[in-house]
Amino acid sequence: MSDSGCCRKDKAVLDPQLVDTWMRNTADARKLSFELYSKIADNITKNPNEPKFRSLLVEKIKEKLKAVKGGFEILKALGFTEAETHLHFLQDADIQRLNKGVDELEARHDPQMYQRKVEARLRLEESNRIAAEEKARKEAAKAKIKFQNEASRKNRSEFIPAQGSVANNLTFGARIEKFKPPPSCGPKGG
Repeated sequence: MSDSGCCRKDKAVLDPQLVDTWMRNTADARKLSFELYSKIADNITKNPNEPKFRSLLVEKIKEKLKAVKGGFEILKALGFTEAETHLHFLQDADIQRLNKGVDELEARHDPQMYQRKVEARLRLEESNRIAAEEKARKEAAKAKIKFQNEASRKNRSEFIPAQGSVANNLTFGARIEKFKPPPSCGPKGG
């Protein structure tokens, strides 16, 4: 499931009587249907604009949920609308509501697992908050150093006149002079 705000205490998405009906199923039937709801919600959450995840064949879903009392009705309560052959999660349907409804089922089906997920989400949120604060602190420190460096550079240029570079006076390579024969002692003769 997504980060759907599982910890909020606002109004329930699913009718409590529908959830009670679902809870009267066997543990295996609840597990099977919960895994299906969770997979559907995950696919829609991760791929919100992908039509293949937003449309389910009624025949296939009814077959998968035939042993689950209230199973098909839960999909409708999660935001799916039934057309002739398909259940559609319309583009304007609320994905957060879908995830919150799946969270409600998990909280009833496996409260310990749900609590562990809630705690893990809270730890992740806290970790992300700390990381964001640390990043902001580092960015502020970088900006301060940059400002100080620019101010220092500006102050130096105002008070210290620029000096010519020593490199301008350097010469490289050998001096080449035109060959001059050594003075001779006289003509060689004969």
